[in-house]
Amino acid sequence: SGPWPFSLLFAPFLLAHTRILNTDPLLALALTISWLALMIGATGGQRRYLVISGVGFGLALLTKTPALLVTPLVIGWIFWQQGHRQSSAGDVLRAGAIDLAWFAVPAALTCLVLWPALWVAPLATLQRSIEFAAVLGQTGHELGNFWLGQPVEGPGALFYPAVLLWRSTPVTLIGLVLAILALTAAALGRLRSATPKNGQESRSAAWALVLFVAWFAVAMSLSPKKFDRYLLPAFPAVDILAAWGWLTAVRWISAAWRRRAASRQTTQAPRFGGRPQGVRMPASGTGWAIVAMLVLVSLQAASAFSHLPTYLTAYNPLLGGLRTAERVMLVGWGEGLEQAAAYLDQPPDASTLRVAAWYGSNVFGPFFRGRSYDLHYDLRTAADLYANDVDYVVTYINQLQRQLLDASIAGRLGTIS
Repeated sequence: SGPWPFSLLFAPFLLAHTRILNTDPLLALALTISWLALMIGATGGQRRYLVISGVGFGLALLTKTPALLVTPLVIGWIFWQQGHRQSSAGDVLRAGAIDLAWFAVPAALTCLVLWPALWVAPLATLQRSIEFAAVLGQTGHELGNFWLGQPVEGPGALFYPAVLLWRSTPVTLIGLVLAILALTAAALGRLRSATPKNGQESRSAAWALVLFVAWFAVAMSLSPKKFDRYLLPAFPAVDILAAWGWLTAVRWISAAWRRRAASRQTTQAPRFGGRPQGVRMPASGTGWAIVAMLVLVSLQAASAFSHLPTYLTAYNPLLGGLRTAERVMLVGWGEGLEQAAAYLDQPPDASTLRVAAWYGSNVFGPFFRGRSYDLHYDLRTAADLYANDVDYVVTYINQLQRQLLDASIAGRLGTIS
């Protein structure tokens, strides 16, 4: 469990969005805490963790309605775990209902205490929230999307698997593959656990994380409105899985090395006892495991810090990084526009300049000393630019991906001054 917090601390996709004022990272953290606590509480019968899980789930619901998508998974997990402990169907239903109450009551109280609208009109408030979420979830983005080199209304079912590949780091992706291989080998009975006391318990926890990631990704795929950040709640679980995968691999290699060293010593031992000269006794694998984890954490940190200051440009270099991602999915949250603004701020008369830019009002404008317009909502055509005496036009990658730049402007870029 040691490297898990560090795998989350240096996850660039999570870092990028926790520095932005939006609800997705809050939802990710609340759902992660809720699911981890539920794993402990439902599996081990520790109801204080069910309370923690319920509070976390309540906070997730208050943050964003997609938290509701996890509800069937929570209910199923609670009753599934009771099925392993109880001998009859009646006992499963009774014990599961009690555990569910320990989870649901704190969740409901959290929502009630922190959502004042529920104090006045609870049913009407819930109805409006659900209807609003349903409307948004059934329609694509108003400006469209981009997928596999083409502007589209909504990407297909492979979008979120692609997000997982490109938005992870090499350390995370390889660790995730190792985790899947370890779970598969264990399921086939071909994995000799390096930690026999808690090997089965840790694999059960890993399977629970796999279930959460798969459930959330499939549920989000049902909506035509898809963006990479919508998968963010699955990434903490993915990072934890990756850390477990690496830790399992390191322990397995260390155990195999010790067995091999012990076998060599046995075959080379002198007939009348004593230690043979030149043969080392098998050392503990703990030191090697610590070194390996420090190296992996350092590599994970390097993956993040190489994309300062925003981390939003971090795409997996194993898949070609940003250069290939921009040909597959929608990229860009406005990062880089501050550099364009700084460049146009250099002339002495910058305060008198007029610039039309993508995200011109909410991203470019605050960094620019002159007058800025939004290159979509304010000014759409070349005639608009000339009418407002615009000096420069700043386009942006996801504007070009979705072909949102008007043809009258695209044909005159470089001539407007």
